[in-house]
Amino acid sequence: MELLDRKIRVAKKEHTCDLRGFKIATGERYDWQKNVHDGMLYEFKMHLSCLELASKLNMFEECDDGLTRDDFAEFVA
Repeated sequence: MELLDRKIRVAKKEHTCDLRGFKIATGERYDWQKNVHDGMLYEFKMHLSCLELASKLNMFEECDDGLTRDDFAEFVA
């Protein structure tokens, strides 16, 4: 997985957190990324609290192909 761009955004509409599957509410700040993996371009959105937890537990470093919802659930279970 290669990170192409990353920003902290304010949701103009409701989104879904790609790590927990919970809603990111309109007006809520969230982490937005543009990534490429195996030639596929995709966006990844997550709550700032999920970003903080994943960073503190070094989850991003442990998952070479990118951190998935299943990986996140395994780490915090």
